[in-house]
Amino acid sequence: MDKEINNQKLYLKLKELTKIALRLYKKNPFEKESLDFLFEFEKVDKRIKKQSLFNICLQIMKNDEKIEFLEGKNIGISNFKFSINKERCILVFLRIVYNQNNTYIEDIFNESYVKFEELFYSNDFVYLDSSNLYNFDYDGEEIKLNDELVIKKKIKKTHIKEDFDFHRIRMEFAKSDFIIERKQILPKLLKNKEKIELIETTEFFDFIVYALRLLKHSAVYRSDSIYFQLKTFSTGPKGFRQGKNHQDIISGKKCFINEEDINELSSIFQYIISEEKESRFSLALRRLSMGMSRKNFDDKIIDYIIGFEALYLPESKAELSFKIALRVAFLLSDIENREENYLFLKKMYTYRSNIVHGEKQELKNDDILKLENLLRQSLMLWMKDENIFSKKELDRLYF
Repeated sequence: MDKEINNQKLYLKLKELTKIALRLYKKNPFEKESLDFLFEFEKVDKRIKKQSLFNICLQIMKNDEKIEFLEGKNIGISNFKFSINKERCILVFLRIVYNQNNTYIEDIFNESYVKFEELFYSNDFVYLDSSNLYNFDYDGEEIKLNDELVIKKKIKKTHIKEDFDFHRIRMEFAKSDFIIERKQILPKLLKNKEKIELIETTEFFDFIVYALRLLKHSAVYRSDSIYFQLKTFSTGPKGFRQGKNHQDIISGKKCFINEEDINELSSIFQYIISEEKESRFSLALRRLSMGMSRKNFDDKIIDYIIGFEALYLPESKAELSFKIALRVAFLLSDIENREENYLFLKKMYTYRSNIVHGEKQELKNDDILKLENLLRQSLMLWMKDENIFSKKELDRLYF
């Protein structure tokens, strides 16, 4: 075993008890897929508790100061608070080992025991927050954005895990092969009122989607709900889901990331999380992301023009279409294409004005994509040098 054992006596006796428990579970076969399999566990629990090794393990735990100190105490944060009971800890541990394999395997036992000891000897709990990522693909297993956040390939479950109690029916009509995941390490003993920062996790996950949409055109999106899971061994709640019980679908091009994209994606993400929420860049980025998720062309063009206004109009809003068209054309175009982009932006701004005044416009997909890409280029340029977008520098473009 790689990690050092804190209580060698408990490790050896619990190993013996585990082998007995697995034999008892085998003598009482039941379908793990059955909704009442937990009640079947309780029948076997009564027989396990009659084993002399069970009482020996209890006594070893009682003689351990760190374990005995936690007996009867409520630990964890309010989302995952539970009370320590030594008997319950042993029985849940045995179930976890059995759920992974009904035959004793040393590696499975050791891995489970390490988590078991973490409950008593570690000062921290490990929490994982995750959300499904749709219309996304990557030729590797994991993209690490920082020490807390990763995009990773989903592990397909082939049998019921220890978090069975917390699965519930949800309506999802799109396939997801990847998740966004955040790892949080928090103190084990906290005040009852303290909770996991759900709002912060939601923002981080949204920022990852923003970064993917800024990197390249696609229909990538994440689940409307987030699953929060306690990874440290516990006898209490192991997870809960916050958000909608159904998923809105965005159809379109899949976002494919290769190794060459990762450094740029990471840089974009780091820039996004460092920006103030109400900055001109953040407003334009949100509008780019919102527009890309819209189904209606009218809504898309409104969002994109708002994004251009945030970047290119830091001063009064007079002569809007002229200033935006001229500034975008000068910043993003070479001499040959400058007039073309100027006229294009003027046309799009006219369309937008007509739309908000109730006039129907015949919009082409190519025009919407071009407008989106111009906004994307503007945001990328801002990231390189935001001073270019100051009023002084924008006014100097014409001379």
